[in-house]
Amino acid sequence: MPLQSEIMGPGDPSWLEHIRGAPDTLPYHLAHPEVSFGTHVKACKLALAREVIPKTRIYLDQKYWIHCRDAKLDRAQTVHVEIFRALRELVQRGETICPVAHAVLEETFKQHDRVTRAATAIVIEELSQNIAIEPFTELTRLELLRFIRSSTQGGDAVHAAEELAWTWPAWLFGVARPSNTPFDMATERAMAKAFFDAIIRMPFSAVVEAYGGARLESFAYDTEEMQRKRTEETRRHRHEFQTFKDVFLIEVAGGLDVLKEDLEGTMVHLYEATTGNTPTPEEVRASRATRPSLADLIYSAFKHGKVGAALPGIRIISGIHAAMRYRDQPHRKGDMHDHVHARIALPYCDMFLTEKNLGNLLTQPPLEYDKLYQCRVLWDDEKILEALKGLK
Repeated sequence: MPLQSEIMGPGDPSWLEHIRGAPDTLPYHLAHPEVSFGTHVKACKLALAREVIPKTRIYLDQKYWIHCRDAKLDRAQTVHVEIFRALRELVQRGETICPVAHAVLEETFKQHDRVTRAATAIVIEELSQNIAIEPFTELTRLELLRFIRSSTQGGDAVHAAEELAWTWPAWLFGVARPSNTPFDMATERAMAKAFFDAIIRMPFSAVVEAYGGARLESFAYDTEEMQRKRTEETRRHRHEFQTFKDVFLIEVAGGLDVLKEDLEGTMVHLYEATTGNTPTPEEVRASRATRPSLADLIYSAFKHGKVGAALPGIRIISGIHAAMRYRDQPHRKGDMHDHVHARIALPYCDMFLTEKNLGNLLTQPPLEYDKLYQCRVLWDDEKILEALKGLK
């Protein structure tokens, strides 16, 4: 059948074919050695943002990607066939995309059947148009830089996180580049930029083909046992708070502690960008001893209601965990990925298709994050279909 020929094409693996078929930009980069690798990547990302931001962005959690996959394989319920058809029409008109994220890539890898895994990848490739959202950690770094710079230099002095949040499927594992080659620095830089130009053209299905078989068992950390212990641990500390704000600030403090190295790295990056120098280890240690930490400043901003919609990664994850603790809602297998989906979707997309429990948590008090981030959160199939038809 046609789908099988798409998946099981003869010859070399598709990822290698895509790299071989990419335009050769090495001569151009050899002629422009003054452009750094970072400058080139940033320019490409800003160009991608200009393509993405004007469109309606619809984020699907893995459940809805599977529904769409099953619709393509002619084994879905009628309503899911209609949802897939509506999404497909919107994307084909060029007004909508369904960007993919690292969490979706991970969950696609966990599909053990090669044919269904590849079919899922093909559907994701079609609806995402091979546009991805940066991984969790990179989004957090962008949001921290935006918050600090806009607070100290003004909002117009720095790109919004939304402008740099977009990437390509092959880059969901992070930016890779040739290094330590036998060539001179200018040639190595040109090679790195040319490699970047080639690898970003690799579609989602080729990324899954290239990595999936070797990584299927790499994401077995969200287990029932792990979540059961987490529920027990949070319930042992139930006496530590009275109000939702109390437990929210507890979660913010805990999240900032986890981000300690990222926060310090952000400050080092800002110092280097401002002065052109790299601080010595002694200067970093002296700064820790003599100044309030960035974590303290951010915690204080949340405590006094000065953050607003900024720092969405910290707010969303802290808020979800706080709301679950406040409601005494147990953690379940799959929650970690669901929370990551919400953290990525809400600040950067216009619509988030998810499951009922998470949807209710996000849209009801005390969170109401759909209003804060102006992102429609939907989980009822008929309402999703109605909303999609309203975009036509």
